[in-house]
Amino acid sequence: MKTKITAPCLAVCLVTLLCCVGCASGGDSSLAATVVSTNHPVITATGTATVVVTFNHPEKFTDLKFSSMGSDKDRAGLMDDIRDYVVAQAPRYLGGGQVFSVTFNDIDMAGEYEPWRGAALQDVRIITEIYPPRIALDFSLKDAAGAVIASGTRALVDMNFMNNIPSATVFRDDRLRHEKTLLDNWLGGEFAAIRRGK
Repeated sequence: MKTKITAPCLAVCLVTLLCCVGCASGGDSSLAATVVSTNHPVITATGTATVVVTFNHPEKFTDLKFSSMGSDKDRAGLMDDIRDYVVAQAPRYLGGGQVFSVTFNDIDMAGEYEPWRGAALQDVRIITEIYPPRIALDFSLKDAAGAVIASGTRALVDMNFMNNIPSATVFRDDRLRHEKTLLDNWLGGEFAAIRRGK
């Protein structure tokens, strides 16, 4: 017995199929809405502490959004680099049992693309004083008992970045040397203020 497919039935099937394809391939808006968070145990002078680094919707960051990055691999590489730097530097300031959390809300790297310069330079990041590095973040520091020692929201910017010498922990040819130097200066200043507050 043959099944007869009517025009209305065929239309319904096609609409259903298109919806399924859209869910599978066109779900970028929902898949892109990501919060990437990782916990890292680190060894300090007085014991083990924890560093939590979170990227809050990195696909919307000034220099990590889809229109600015060549691929997801490029985006992930920059996030990994920033995360690893924070994790590597934090033990200098932490004590055993403490939990230091940093949530990055935006990263605007030093420099900018200037397509108006022509095809030869449209993919070249131009580094000048008018394009300083900017990082927006939230942070918190908790003691071993879970009590909050300090927390806040910071909008970091280094207007003098062209004249700054990278710290001893930053290589001069590092693609994120200006952003890492900005983070390094912030960490030192923030924890100095926390110690003064005690």
